Amino acid sequence: MKAAAETGDINGLYDSIKEDPNVLDSIDAIPFVDTPLHTAASAGHTDFAVEVLRLKPSFGRKLNPDGLSSLHLALINHKFRTVRQLIKLDKELIRVKGKQGGTPLHFIARKEDINADQQQQRVQKRRHHRVNTLADFLFACPNSIKDLTNQNETALHIAVRTKNKSAVEIILGLIRRINKTGLLAKKDDKGNTALDLAVENSQLEMVKLLVKEPFANIHAKISNKQTALDIARLADVVRSARALENSSCVENDYAPAKFLNSPERLLEVLYKEMFFMGRSMTMELRNIGLVVAVLIATATFTSVLSPPGGVRGGDFNLLTDGGNFNATVMSTNNLFAANTSFFNATLSIPTDNPVKRLLFDAKDLEYGAAFFIFCGFSTVAFVLSAAMIMFVLPGIPIFLLLHVALLYTMGSYGTSFYLISPSFGYCAMYVIASTLFGVLVYYCRLTTFAIEIIAKGNTRGPFFSFLSKIQGVQRLMMLNNLLGNIN
Repeated sequence: MKAAAETGDINGLYDSIKEDPNVLDSIDAIPFVDTPLHTAASAGHTDFAVEVLRLKPSFGRKLNPDGLSSLHLALINHKFRTVRQLIKLDKELIRVKGKQGGTPLHFIARKEDINADQQQQRVQKRRHHRVNTLADFLFACPNSIKDLTNQNETALHIAVRTKNKSAVEIILGLIRRINKTGLLAKKDDKGNTALDLAVENSQLEMVKLLVKEPFANIHAKISNKQTALDIARLADVVRSARALENSSCVENDYAPAKFLNSPERLLEVLYKEMFFMGRSMTMELRNIGLVVAVLIATATFTSVLSPPGGVRGGDFNLLTDGGNFNATVMSTNNLFAANTSFFNATLSIPTDNPVKRLLFDAKDLEYGAAFFIFCGFSTVAFVLSAAMIMFVLPGIPIFLLLHVALLYTMGSYGTSFYLISPSFGYCAMYVIASTLFGVLVYYCRLTTFAIEIIAKGNTRGPFFSFLSKIQGVQRLMMLNNLLGNIN
């Protein structure tokens, strides 16, 4: 078995199993041992390592006498292809704690010591692989960023302490995207945050990166009474922020590393917030939200159809501007009189423009202004409740008719203003706003639905194929995959 693992001989593996069917169980019974998976991963025999991990998944979490897992050994020996194949099978291998509580993520976040006699090209290639592997780890298992060593250090602590700037940039990019900014305030067993370590070691580049993040203690002090904010100011943060855009990691053409290192865009922030909002809602909360939203939508729609004080008419009321006109008046002396007299008269009709009517005998509050304010509040309440209903309703075909009905209801809401408003000028904006808002909400709903389909690998059809090639959509797809790996 050992010889087969050293040479990557899969046939030799099964020959050993034929000779002793319990051979893998016998090895697994030893608390600390170099399993065939350790040996193959250390040598970079990827196919053999994958075969053993499939046969005996527990080997992936077993430590050897040095307190290292098979993934630790693959990283130490720079067998990055083997590393990627192993985490595809079991992403939780990233969180296996070895010696001093260090996980493979902690190891890859550490800056590697490079010997002076090594070739520069080889060094750059190795650093390139380490950065990409770190990004792969964070994409595959975002929750691993919370793991602590025996010294209560996170991967961010280790990256700052070992001056691994590329790792710090990528880790900060992940922290922002999964809303774990509280990790910036996490302290090790000596009471230091990552920013404290950067300030203590006078690492200006690290300080520039960290002070821009929320929850970072920019007033952290060190022995010489300088704070992180003082150092950042001395280093000219504004000028350095431009330099950070040209960091080595940005030039990396490997998608996960480049994505995590880049700043968040507005659409990504909105999509992220919507994702966490939807994830935090249990079925009970969804039902409560749906009931309340329906009640608000019903109340506001009804109030618009029957506004306080009643409907006051519109632009088509007769003689709304008042004035004088001539009329012929008929007069009789008594009920049974046969003679009837006629004479001309001028009648005066007072001005009766509904918009100009004063309310409550006030001199500064007209009906038109009150109508505008009342319907403005009602419209905001209605469209927000309608949007809540739209997003709570599932996007599956069986609910399609409900979505269409809700869209028409929003259009009907806007149209109703035309019938009851005291002036068309007051209702035009509501008609347009309610229609555009309904279209906008459904556009966002359909876009997110399409992104979710593409992120799952379904790009059949010209529409999905075209959408998947847009750069902004590709970034949203990567964000969707990242957030989907959060437990």
